Amino acid sequence: GKVERRLAEEMEGLKRELEEVRHEREKLKEEEELMKKKLREMDDMVERRQNELENFIKVEEELETELQEVKKMLEQTLQQRQVDEQKWAQAKADLSGQLSSKTQEIQSLMRDLDYSRKSHEEMICEMEQRLAQQKREAQYQEDQLQRKIDDTKQSLEEGVRQSQEET
Repeated sequence: GKVERRLAEEMEGLKRELEEVRHEREKLKEEEELMKKKLREMDDMVERRQNELENFIKVEEELETELQEVKKMLEQTLQQRQVDEQKWAQAKADLSGQLSSKTQEIQSLMRDLDYSRKSHEEMICEMEQRLAQQKREAQYQEDQLQRKIDDTKQSLEEGVRQSQEET
């Protein structure tokens, strides 16, 4: 009886240890599941962030493309404005040789632009300033020409009036 009781106690003790080990294993399994879940959540989060980043990059590329198109349009507008300025200067030069220098300045300005490797923004800014100056100079010369024309017209009219008075 004594040996059997001792064996039974040992058996109970081993069963308890086995239960504890099983319980511990269950806890570890639950922790492992929790860790796997957290890892999946982190993977999902990383994937979302990756998608956000890709979308951001795509938007950035689209904006860059739009910016390039706007720059191209601005350059074309500027070139058209240059062409218009040249035609205008040439037309005014027919009235007086004074404006032909403007055409040369514009052509020189275009050559300067061709040779320069400045950024588009600097080129556009510089061109707008020069064109504004040239417009002011051309306007000044046009005003002077108009005054000369008006003076000539006035003196012609005065001459006609005087010759009519004499006859």
